[in-house]
Amino acid sequence: MKVSALTLANLVVGAVLLLTPFFVGLTSSAPYDSWYDLDENGKINIFDVVRLAGTYGTAGDPGKNVTLVGRANNLAYTNVTSVAAGASFVSPWISVDGYSKVTVSLYTNANNNNYRLQTRHSGGPTFHVDTQTGFGTDLVKTYDVPNEEIRIVFINGEASARSLFLDVYVTP
Repeated sequence: MKVSALTLANLVVGAVLLLTPFFVGLTSSAPYDSWYDLDENGKINIFDVVRLAGTYGTAGDPGKNVTLVGRANNLAYTNVTSVAAGASFVSPWISVDGYSKVTVSLYTNANNNNYRLQTRHSGGPTFHVDTQTGFGTDLVKTYDVPNEEIRIVFINGEASARSLFLDVYVTP
């Protein structure tokens, strides 16, 4: 069988393009989220995808309670409230001292929202850790514990009152 130089060149280029990601590694501009790091090695990689793919096609009861092991499993604060149009909700200061991670779970029936995570040390000055604008109806973010206390600020940018469901979990 005779192989032309053009076919051989195409094979070499194809092999390089196919294998380059394995040698160089793929990265993402998305922030690290421990919920997707299934093997808890500090990296979201192909091994996490393989583990997830192993569950493909399984079925179960989505309303069933889930026990979180090695994840945010201590409820530090919860609140359900209504936020008037253009108004804001500010949580009390929540102690996260002694924990390594904090997960904020926020759900609202509005799309034009503004969320802020603030922190302080021993009643000192307030610092803004994160701001999300126009994030839609739900937001779940995990952070390394930034200081001793945190609080959540939610601003309703809609023209009518909206419900807010807020949970804050801490991980030892």
